[in-house]
Amino acid sequence: MRPWVIGMLQRTAILLLPLLLATGMPVANAADATVRFATACARCHEGECSGRLSFSQTPDTTFTHIRQYAGPSDDAFARALYDTLEHMKSRCAYPPIPLAPVAHPLDTAALAAYRDDWNGAYFVPLGRQPKGTYRLTVSLERGGELRVEIIDAFFDPVFDRCIDAADGSLSLQLVLGDSPAHYLRVRPRDAQSIRSLVLVRTD
Repeated sequence: MRPWVIGMLQRTAILLLPLLLATGMPVANAADATVRFATACARCHEGECSGRLSFSQTPDTTFTHIRQYAGPSDDAFARALYDTLEHMKSRCAYPPIPLAPVAHPLDTAALAAYRDDWNGAYFVPLGRQPKGTYRLTVSLERGGELRVEIIDAFFDPVFDRCIDAADGSLSLQLVLGDSPAHYLRVRPRDAQSIRSLVLVRTD
């Protein structure tokens, strides 16, 4: 091969290397990381709006801590969890994830995007709901206990109750205030799947 061709290829490789490294690394699903964070890490970190991170080290030095409390995570997913915390602390909000069209019944398949496979809990972004009274209806695979939470955009609890849905279903009346966003978190005690979920305004 001619020297000038080799030189051109070398220069091209140098120019493309950063792009190849950036796109070649595994990229974790940001929405999945938000759901895992909101169901596994929220107890300690939800609403930490301080404008700085909890960790002073580089992200990779926090991976042991993340895996200890947030379950199995490869480096890409651990970094996505770190980025979720960074977003929350600097912007006082969860990273945006697709809203759930809860005004129409969502089945198991539709809810899978909002369920964490590791802990079996759900984190469903409801978006901006008009102030008013609502009816939340949930159908489970079978009877069991679950914890239902509604939080607003400022991470303040709107509703938080542990419920024994012995017959596998529940119907709750909720009053939502004026907030830029609301989130629904459901934690079935035995990590069973939700068969159907719908939230409709009743007033």
